[in-house]
Amino acid sequence: LVFRLGSDVTKYFVITNRITKRSGKGTTPIWTIITSVFVLEESNDIRLLKGGDHTCCPYIDPESISAESLDKFDAVVIGIRAYNTLDILKYKQPALFEYVNRGGNLVIQYNTSRGLVTDELAPYNLKLSRDRVTDEHSKITFLAPDHPVLHYPNKITAEDFEGWVQERGLYFPDEWAKEFTSILAMNDKGETPKKGSLLIAPYGKGNYIYTGLSFFREFPAGVPGAFRLFANILSLGKGTPSAATNNSK
Repeated sequence: LVFRLGSDVTKYFVITNRITKRSGKGTTPIWTIITSVFVLEESNDIRLLKGGDHTCCPYIDPESISAESLDKFDAVVIGIRAYNTLDILKYKQPALFEYVNRGGNLVIQYNTSRGLVTDELAPYNLKLSRDRVTDEHSKITFLAPDHPVLHYPNKITAEDFEGWVQERGLYFPDEWAKEFTSILAMNDKGETPKKGSLLIAPYGKGNYIYTGLSFFREFPAGVPGAFRLFANILSLGKGTPSAATNNSK
């Protein structure tokens, strides 16, 4: 699987999942297990590494998070349910927000609406709910069709939501500040459209992104559209659309 990142993205990155450590007292949220690793190649393509070759990509210890330590990353991705399991994140929010303010892209994947370690999940008002879309074939409506996340470096169309597995996403926010742009709408049969699956807000020089889309299910299943959309999320503000290549399937 090969997809493109923005022309100005120069750092490789890692997508993470559960943050746990076994101890005599059970499971303690300490470290991050790498589930999907990508490497930025000289051609500005990214290549999915399968088989567990994780030596190429850096691991971010939550204890060491600071705006300065994150400056070297174009994007930082927080794994699923991290804000349900990692108490330390409530103390690291100012550093993460400052990282965004300096120009980074911070991507928060889904968390459950109960048991959050902080009420300040975002630099603006953002409230999680139990909204979800369980039909993986549900129709997608583009609410912000001109937003760069749908165009650069990969042109996103309805085809990119074909072949998804198990669900579209879960625990979508149902309330957010005016600074956020809602990108997609979707719903299960007989339900109202859910518009909180992908929310993007500029903050300072960077972008804060919250998504309840089930990337953590689609990546292992090798769903091409999920990779293409995620590459666009990471590339927000990195390069210009004029430098993009039309990556039609």
